[in-house]
Amino acid sequence: MSKNEPVDKTVDLKLGKWREKSIAMEEERKKEEEERRQQGKFKCFMQDFTGWVHKEPKTAAGAAIGVLVLVILLVSLICAVASKVKPEDYITVSYTGADGYAVAECSVDTEKLYRRLAGKTKDADKQSRYRSLAESVSAAVHQMNIANGQKVKIEVLFDKELAKELGVKIKAKDYTVRAKGIDAGTKIDLFSNVEVTFAGISPDAYALVTNKWGDEYLGSLIFTADMTENIQKGDAVTIRCETGKEELGRHGYITDTLEVTVRAEGLSEYVQTPVDIDNAVLSEMQGQIEDTISAQTENTTFRMLYKATGKTSYLRSSNIEEASDIECLGIYFLKKKETADTVAGPDNYLYFLYQAVIENDDNEEDVYFAFAYSDGYVTSQGIFDIVHDENEKRYSCSDDYDRIYEEAIEQNETQYRIEQIQ
Repeated sequence: MSKNEPVDKTVDLKLGKWREKSIAMEEERKKEEEERRQQGKFKCFMQDFTGWVHKEPKTAAGAAIGVLVLVILLVSLICAVASKVKPEDYITVSYTGADGYAVAECSVDTEKLYRRLAGKTKDADKQSRYRSLAESVSAAVHQMNIANGQKVKIEVLFDKELAKELGVKIKAKDYTVRAKGIDAGTKIDLFSNVEVTFAGISPDAYALVTNKWGDEYLGSLIFTADMTENIQKGDAVTIRCETGKEELGRHGYITDTLEVTVRAEGLSEYVQTPVDIDNAVLSEMQGQIEDTISAQTENTTFRMLYKATGKTSYLRSSNIEEASDIECLGIYFLKKKETADTVAGPDNYLYFLYQAVIENDDNEEDVYFAFAYSDGYVTSQGIFDIVHDENEKRYSCSDDYDRIYEEAIEQNETQYRIEQIQ
C-alpha cells in the first residue's frame, strides 16, 4: 500500500489542477456567442491539450486523467455547440408589392427547426417539448415601403422559458437582411379605365363616375368627384382615387397621380332668354293645346263648364259640350331670378294663356285656360326642347280671366323675370 501512496497523491494533485483548468475553460466557453468561434476555441484547446500531454510525466494515472478530462470537455463543448440555434437559418423572408412599396412576410420552417432541436432523442416527452419550442418561434418585419437593397430588420420571438428549461440557446437579438428580389411593379394610367359622365341640365347637372377596370383589385377601387351635383357647363370637376399610392404599390401597381380634373362639357343648359326658344316647337305645342281643349270638352264624363265655373247646375244639365273659337291670348316666358336661386322650383316656365267658348245644349261660357310647362333647355347641339306631354294634366281653367292671369303670371313676379313672347 505504501508504494501506491505517491501515485495517489500525484493523482489528487493532478485532478485538482485539472479541475481548476476545467472551470476556467468552462467560464471562457460560456462567454463565446457564436458557433464558429466555439469551434475555433475548441480546436485551440485540443492543440494545447495535446502539447501538455506530451510534456506531462508518462504515468498511467496521468494518462488516465488526461483522457478523462478530454472526454468530459469534449462532450461539454459538443453539447454547447449543439444547443445553440440561429433563427435566421430557419426563417424565410418574402416580399409582396412593387419595389419601394413592398411589405415583408416571414415564415418559419418549424419542422426543420424541430428536427434540429430534437436530434436523435427517443424521449417522447422531450420530443413534445422540442416541438412546442419550435412552434413558438415566430418572426416579423414592421417596416413598410421596402425597396431592393434596403436593410430589413427581422424581429424574432419564442418561448424563452421553455428554451431555458430545455437548455437551448436561441439567438434572441433581432437581425437584419438586405431586401432583394422585389418586383419593379406595373406602371398604369389609373384613370384610363375610369369613365366620367355628366348628366342633367346645367347648372343643375350631376356627375357619374364609373370604374371600368377588368382587374379584380383595380376594379374594386373607389373613385369620387369633388362635385356631384349642381354642376354648371364648363365647371372643373376633380376625380380622386380613394386608395393611396402606397397601398396601390403593395398590390404591385405604380401610378403617377391619384387625381384628374375634367371639364363638364356636352351638357344641356336651361333657356336663358326667349331668343333660345324655337318657334317651331311653340307652334307644335299650340296645336297640342287646342286639341286638348277640344278633347277634354267633348269628353262626356268630364263636364268642362262645371270645372271652369264651379256651378253645380252644370252637373244637372246636358253633358254634351263643345269648344269653339279657341284662341291664344299670349305666351309668357318666366326665368328664375338669381336672387331666388335658393328657392325650390323650376328654372323656367312657359305659360300659354288661351280663351275658348264652351257650350252645351242650354248654355255657353267664355272660358280661360293657362297651360304650364317647366324647365325648357337647349342641348349641347343648340336644339331647344321642353317636356310637353300629358297636356290634360298641365292646365287650369276659369270663367274669370283675371284669376287665371294672377295664378299663372302675377304670383310668380317675386321669384321670376317675366317676358311675353307672343
